[in-house]
Amino acid sequence: MYKDLPPQEVLLELFSYDPETGNIKNKKTNYTYKPHTSGSNYVTVCINKTPYAAHRVIWKMVNGQMPTDMTIDHIDLDKSNNRLSNLRIANKYQQGYNRAPYTNTVTGFRGVTYDKDRREYKARIRVEKKRLILGWFKNVEDARQAYIEASKKYHGEFGRY
Repeated sequence: MYKDLPPQEVLLELFSYDPETGNIKNKKTNYTYKPHTSGSNYVTVCINKTPYAAHRVIWKMVNGQMPTDMTIDHIDLDKSNNRLSNLRIANKYQQGYNRAPYTNTVTGFRGVTYDKDRREYKARIRVEKKRLILGWFKNVEDARQAYIEASKKYHGEFGRY
């Protein structure tokens, strides 16, 4: 899934990390890596001309190896915020639950749609590979509340609503 990072000892020789600011610096050049201004907004570092996501490098520098089937999630969704307090291990589903908030253009709420034929609001949520229908509701607020409760139950700390 991701390129294998060099050993922790090598990363510690090449870079310094400030947990207060989340900045990572090249020890040889004293260069502080910045987020990309065009595109992803992730901070990347190069090791032998190979780019790596800085948050993965930082995680390995501080914590050592991470499980191979997991990713690093930015809790506040700011891809350039690499403070350790903003990074956590997540599986691919949890990573998907912690996406930027969006609103349905008709109802204004995530997980809530309006069915013109039934004249009711439908609340649904995705849990791993399955989409669950939470119910049909006469008003949008009840449907929204059903989604919020389900997100808390199924998505836990990764849920956004």
